[in-house]
Amino acid sequence: MGRFLTNGQLTPRPDKGTRWGGWPKFYEVTQEFRYLSNAGKIVSVPKGFLTDGASTGPAWFVVPPWGPYQAGAVIHDWLISRYKAGNPQEGGETPLAIDNLFYEVMKEGGTYALLRNVMYAAVRIANWSARDA
Repeated sequence: MGRFLTNGQLTPRPDKGTRWGGWPKFYEVTQEFRYLSNAGKIVSVPKGFLTDGASTGPAWFVVPPWGPYQAGAVIHDWLISRYKAGNPQEGGETPLAIDNLFYEVMKEGGTYALLRNVMYAAVRIANWSARDA
């Protein structure tokens, strides 16, 4: 079973932009996120990384960018950014692996099953053209 090795912390960065209602668009990782996956791989999101949380688009009023799935969203954002930069981190070698880890972290973080499944389907569909698996 996967588990968090550290409880990462986030700080709002309204200077980087805001969403409707004045919510900060970006948050900065101020304490590293470290997660040991079911596959035995450690994923680390470093201090200083900027994340926009869950990219829920127009559904933000039903599923805001932050919730019980936020650690999964931060880890997903980090791994996708590394993948797109051509420098994937262990545990995030493919988009499918990244999305599967997102699901795993959401489950570990207590995101209820229906929301977890909808969010997983959304990340698989939203970037279909970028997926290699």
